[in-house]
Amino acid sequence: MDEVNVLILADTTEGAEALRDLLAEAGYSVNIGDEFTQAPPCDVILVDVVHLRGSPFAALMSQRSMGISAEAILIAPRLTGEMAGEFLSLGIRDFVRRPVENEVLLEKLENFVERISEEHQQETLRHELKSLRGLLTRRLGEMDALSRICRSITSLTEVDEILSRVIEAAVFLTNSEEGLIYILDDILDESSQSMTLRAHQGLSEHELTAVQRPSPDSDVATVALSGNPVIRTGSGSQSKITTSYLVRAAVNVPIVLNRKIMGVIAVHRHGKEDFEKADESVLSALADYTAIALDKALLIAGEKERIGKALSAARNVKHHAETLLSPIDGIESQVNTLLAGGFDPLTEAQQSAVSRIKLAGERLKEIADFIREELSAFEDR
Repeated sequence: MDEVNVLILADTTEGAEALRDLLAEAGYSVNIGDEFTQAPPCDVILVDVVHLRGSPFAALMSQRSMGISAEAILIAPRLTGEMAGEFLSLGIRDFVRRPVENEVLLEKLENFVERISEEHQQETLRHELKSLRGLLTRRLGEMDALSRICRSITSLTEVDEILSRVIEAAVFLTNSEEGLIYILDDILDESSQSMTLRAHQGLSEHELTAVQRPSPDSDVATVALSGNPVIRTGSGSQSKITTSYLVRAAVNVPIVLNRKIMGVIAVHRHGKEDFEKADESVLSALADYTAIALDKALLIAGEKERIGKALSAARNVKHHAETLLSPIDGIESQVNTLLAGGFDPLTEAQQSAVSRIKLAGERLKEIADFIREELSAFEDR
């Protein structure tokens, strides 16, 4: 304690004044109290009892009833049975027998103050440790939930399903009232440079209309440009999405993969409860897993698109190969007629040429059949 405030409760005016002068000279801040008026806050109560009959603790009992809870030290000629019975219940922690030298009294008081101060510090430390244990338990629970959620997210392959699951998790993990995910349009369309709301939770239809695209000077835009989280909390602080939509407390974190910013996750609170730095950390971890899941989903989508184009091309080739079969059959029929002398007898040279045409037709038919069979097998795969 830097400055010790002592409350004197004495049953004689002379005793109270003498103690006040002594303690003030020793550097204590001193107030004299009574049983009728609530005393100011104090660190220690010094109870001076001269008259042992009646109610020697009347003033102390009265101050206790008015909310003064500081530990007390008693100065008295002796302890009566009645006083001893009330000693502990009234928060009296030490006893000094009169008569006592001033130096001894000051030493006793100094030791008492030090002991009480140490006890208060230990009690404060116990409360802090208890609070930290509770916070640690909560954070471990959040980390466990985050781990399970992220494993679930990274198993998904559809962009919209991933973003829907992520915003639900973001609102849950940060105990927020609403959440938004903006994705840079060039992630899905390289020709675009804008950013669009792709997932949300907790907003009304009217609010959604106002926040489809963030303002260029919003926290969302700032995060998308810088790649650094922005947390807004405390009185007088507001986070802007658009000019018509402001929130009291918000955390905005980027979705980044390989230094490329993909989008922004934002969570909001409108009430009095503020966000903590730990909320930002949880949201950033979720954003990292989101980036991984989105990257995988976009790769899969790209592969599906390429496969789709390949299938379309295969179908076209197969169609053209099938259309060749009928003309080849026609050629083969005419060649067979020529070779059989169906028109006029062929010279030896003509016979040789028509035979080569027949072989070429057969080869073309084999190639067309091969193409058709291979592309049919490709479609089945």
